[in-house]
Amino acid sequence: KVDAAYPKFFSDPSKANAQFKLFWVGVGRDDVLTGPGDLEFDEMLTRRGITHMFAQTDGRHEWTVWRHHLYDVAPLLFK
Repeated sequence: KVDAAYPKFFSDPSKANAQFKLFWVGVGRDDVLTGPGDLEFDEMLTRRGITHMFAQTDGRHEWTVWRHHLYDVAPLLFK
């Protein structure tokens, strides 16, 4: 689990929130590399109060998904 791998980051939400201006996660619904862990990761961040944005679209771990997410996240990078 990712929270076990990075306990210092995930155990202190205020520190985590201060470190990132934008914490954005975008995945494909059918991504075989990450699977159901995507939703668990989103839920863990929410439960711990870590500010983030989570986007899940149709598709796998592929360019069509990445292009869609890039279109959504690129404007946020320059705010």
